Amino acid sequence: MRHKPPSLGRKLAIPATAMICLCALLASCRRHKQAPPASPPPVIAGELGGNQLATSPGPMFRAEANAPVHWQIPDQQTLRRAAEARRPIFAFVGTPQIPLCHTVLETIYHNNALVDSLNRNFIPVLVDADVCREIGLIAAPLCRELKKPISLPLLLWVSSDGNPITWLPLNNPNPKDIIETTTNAVNAVALTWTQWPDYVMKNGRLDNKNRRERLGTAAIIPADHISPNESADSTAAIRQLAIMYDTTTHNFDGSGGLFPSGALKLLSHATYFKSIPAFSRDAARNTIGELGEELSASAMIDPLDGGIFLNRVGQGWNLPVFLRGCSQEAQEASAWLYAGHAARNPAYTAIGLAALRFAEETYTTTDGLFAMGYDENPGRSIDWLWSEEAIRAALTPEEANLFCAVCDISRLGNIPSECDPRREFFRLNSLAIHTPVSQAAATLGMTPEAAASLFQSSCRKLHKIRSERLGNSTRDNIPHAASSFRMASAFATAWTVTGDPVWRDKALRTIQKSKVAFAEGNRLRYAANLPGEGLNAA
Repeated sequence: MRHKPPSLGRKLAIPATAMICLCALLASCRRHKQAPPASPPPVIAGELGGNQLATSPGPMFRAEANAPVHWQIPDQQTLRRAAEARRPIFAFVGTPQIPLCHTVLETIYHNNALVDSLNRNFIPVLVDADVCREIGLIAAPLCRELKKPISLPLLLWVSSDGNPITWLPLNNPNPKDIIETTTNAVNAVALTWTQWPDYVMKNGRLDNKNRRERLGTAAIIPADHISPNESADSTAAIRQLAIMYDTTTHNFDGSGGLFPSGALKLLSHATYFKSIPAFSRDAARNTIGELGEELSASAMIDPLDGGIFLNRVGQGWNLPVFLRGCSQEAQEASAWLYAGHAARNPAYTAIGLAALRFAEETYTTTDGLFAMGYDENPGRSIDWLWSEEAIRAALTPEEANLFCAVCDISRLGNIPSECDPRREFFRLNSLAIHTPVSQAAATLGMTPEAAASLFQSSCRKLHKIRSERLGNSTRDNIPHAASSFRMASAFATAWTVTGDPVWRDKALRTIQKSKVAFAEGNRLRYAANLPGEGLNAA
């Protein structure tokens, strides 16, 4: 052909124009008649007629095991079946810790026409980017090719030889936009594959070859770009990180709404090294103190069970996203433990130990390792926010007075306007320890011992009610390598900070069990019963 079909990768960056581009493409290629080569009829394996996720590891796979889309496992066998069926692969790349992934999947499932098209024209594959790292890692450069920041979920079409054909990041939670965008993209790819499957395969192979070369070249740092003074650069970076903290918004400039455990840990480490100038160490310690003071009194720290939330809504820290997972809990626990040691603040250490105990109690599997632990349904905000009336109805008058004083419970709600500008949660409260229990006890004329006992009983009652609101969910009991190694590291950190040998012994036991559970020759598996090799989309 003199006029080749354009690469789909960039066209789907603007889904509304995808069909227009495709129509022009069809008109161009109809001018050139080419007899299709003889080929054997497609072979549709029986497994492709149903959902195959029931035995796959991790909460994301488990949650979609009964979905109407015929999800397949991301492995080499799926590639072979795609080649035999002569269909492209439709891969949904996401992670359970991003609520939008769950929203998009549920929206797709409620559209019968879209589900039918996915099952009929493609080999649908669900990819957990945390488990299938080789596919998760390629999401960043693919998004950059569209001049977009990395965004999950990512819709990725892959040929049966493992090369990306086209891709589309989704970041709009509106159900109508999800359906329109996804349907346009699915129709465009299906029609193009039907007309020119050999060209699409060849083009994907060539594009991916160029991509590999480009990424390989980018990984080589020229000698003149290597700093001659790494120590000075590290010191400057730490100083810059410390001054990025905004005492007005209580945030790091441009860091988004994730809990800043990495910044806490890095700044804490900076205070230990004598090679770093004293003023930089002092700046790091001051930032830890200010940030720690803000976060420790925020709703990111759950007073009911001691866990720490991963993300927030809005600009402040008083409206968390009700989502937690083992690996992140371990990281956040370690960050608080290091921060407590660096700032010489036992309250921060207590937060870290409480988060570590929460992770241990919540995510331990039957064989003593740790599951990924993300809940596939974090629930509605109304299920875990509270009105003052609901709190007083659940507690005794003495308990309620103390709890409302400690957590700053208000009849009109305690969520600030920067977190809830539309006032969707008017008259609702996030739970956070705004006032120490001992201080609230003095105000109410209680002894510290009596107040501590009352507060603990209040937390137990409210935690039971919240659990009933959220409903029961099947616990993920599949040992997960990243979670287990993170917990081993957090146990070791707790031993370093507290000197308690109990934490050391837990770290050693976790490492020893992990060596057995995740070893596969000289490689590591991400889950104890992870399927074979993943799709080599990179």
